Amino acid sequence: MNNKKYQHIFGPVPSRRLGFSLGIDLVPFKTCSFDCIYCQIERTTNHTLKRKSFFPYQEVISELLEKLKGNEHIDYITFSGSGEPTLNSDIGTIINKIKTITSIPVSVITNSSLLYQEEVISDLKNADLLIPSLDAVTEETFKKINRPGTEVILENVLQGLINIKNWFSGEVRLEIMLLKDINDSAKEIEKLVEMAAKIKPDKIELNSVVRPPVENFAKAIAVDKLEAIAKQFGTVCSVITAFDSINLPDNNHKQQALILTTLKRRPLTINELQEITGLHIIELTKQLEHLKKETILKETEYNNQIYYQL
Repeated sequence: MNNKKYQHIFGPVPSRRLGFSLGIDLVPFKTCSFDCIYCQIERTTNHTLKRKSFFPYQEVISELLEKLKGNEHIDYITFSGSGEPTLNSDIGTIINKIKTITSIPVSVITNSSLLYQEEVISDLKNADLLIPSLDAVTEETFKKINRPGTEVILENVLQGLINIKNWFSGEVRLEIMLLKDINDSAKEIEKLVEMAAKIKPDKIELNSVVRPPVENFAKAIAVDKLEAIAKQFGTVCSVITAFDSINLPDNNHKQQALILTTLKRRPLTINELQEITGLHIIELTKQLEHLKKETILKETEYNNQIYYQL
């Protein structure tokens, strides 16, 4: 089945956290409650905390059934993509439907902004893995990094995280994105450690910028510093390392070949590549990252746009 036919599903793509993850994108492009400075896609265009049904949920189930016929290796079915997945009020119904279709575990990657809401708690309780994020505990740093919408209240976010273990029986992995000279000070780390102790996740994953962020001032932290910070969180904490791209499934090699063939014509932006290849923006971003690491591609900036070329 051609990738252009998939509107809500992408992958499986190699994930540093989840192995090979089949992604489900439940919101229109860049619909989110945050506008994070480290986002790998673009600025948030629809800044909202209001949940709604964006499209008939049956479309997702239909695409998933078709995709699973391909017998590709999938470690997780993951709700992520181009915005905050819990903004879709059908996510609970879709999770429950997936559970009747396949035994592949379901994970939800969330920015934690809606975890205090009872209806969201009800929707997510049957997932197998929850990956909420927490980048700051102080108001000033929270606003600087996550740039939340006006309806988002930090106290609600923190309380929602603290309450997770009261209702979620699956695995909880707390992700913390650390950025150079923004939330990596001794004071910020101390507060994050204190909050993590209250949340009591099964695992804590420290992350830093890997792909080009939406804001240039969002800088990565050296791995050795990340590892030193990880020790402060205890034995449940680890640093997320880069995904090994050597043993990619055939579908990933085909996607990379498609990208390379397309770029032989001329340098293109990521939006132009997406239009030509039909790959989902998340899928395309990950593939470009692998090709850059292998030094096959390079980036060139022209007229404030990034072009990819061989």
